[in-house]
Amino acid sequence: MANVLPKESRKHLRRLQRSRILLAIAYAVFAVSLTVFVALLPAAIILYSASRAGSTSTSQVQSPSDDDRAALQEVRELVFVLKPVFTATTTPTQVIQHVLSLKPPTIAIDHITYTPADGAGTIALSGTSQTPSALNAYRSALAADSRFANVSVPVGDLIGSDDGRFTMTIKGTY
Repeated sequence: MANVLPKESRKHLRRLQRSRILLAIAYAVFAVSLTVFVALLPAAIILYSASRAGSTSTSQVQSPSDDDRAALQEVRELVFVLKPVFTATTTPTQVIQHVLSLKPPTIAIDHITYTPADGAGTIALSGTSQTPSALNAYRSALAADSRFANVSVPVGDLIGSDDGRFTMTIKGTY
């Protein structure tokens, strides 16, 4: 179907439609900005009035209460306990993931315990092994890794007693 309007009229209509679209976009942007302004105005008024009230009474500094001191002491103790985790170059999660990546499919681990210490840490694994040789191969693979200083498994677990149940202790600097 051919357009029956002359070329000049089509250009005029396109310009008119383009200006209507631009006007509609401008109205939408204005409406959104006005809504944001109205939404933020109460908060700005409250902050302004609080800053004015705070500047007149800066000489009234309160000393911390006993509850505040106790809470501060608890936070200090938590920071002391968690400090090794924050300063560690390798997180315990990364080390545990590495330990689990070396695990053969014939071994199932059902419990993992991580104990941090100064400059070192201990990971205790417990689970089941289908064969004692698979457990020994897993122990050897972990012992060959330079991250771990000591990998120990009780002898009874290595010979296959207790239906394949085992415990393994891994010590290292992580």
